[in-house]
Amino acid sequence: MKLSSDDARWLYPRTSPDDVAQRLLDLGTELAIITDGASGSYLRSNAAEIEVPAPPVLVKDTVGAGDSYMSSLIAGLIEDPEDDFGYGKLTRLGTAASLAAAITVGRHGANPPTRAELIRSLEMAQTSRKNSDD
Repeated sequence: MKLSSDDARWLYPRTSPDDVAQRLLDLGTELAIITDGASGSYLRSNAAEIEVPAPPVLVKDTVGAGDSYMSSLIAGLIEDPEDDFGYGKLTRLGTAASLAAAITVGRHGANPPTRAELIRSLEMAQTSRKNSDD
């Protein structure tokens, strides 16, 4: 289940994203996600939890960011349907979804990335991280 931070505050006022996610897991969802725009997103399952920072981007238009995030998330779940929501899978899902949303807000109009654009951007981000680790 994916909620925006606004949705989470409306449903559970004065409750931290971590506690909101836990409540959703307690209700039976296998994966709880709370997105918070430029602040990134929080993904939690019974096996793992992560915070994914939003990639830096010059924002041109926020329309479609949530749709791009969710579309990428769904595509990731289709590609890897196993319900092992461990750290690695949450990292892959959250990173791709955050990058898809960032690409979208960096353009005018609700203009999500193509699959090829997203794959290319993920590869570039991975190379950049690897080079900074060396």
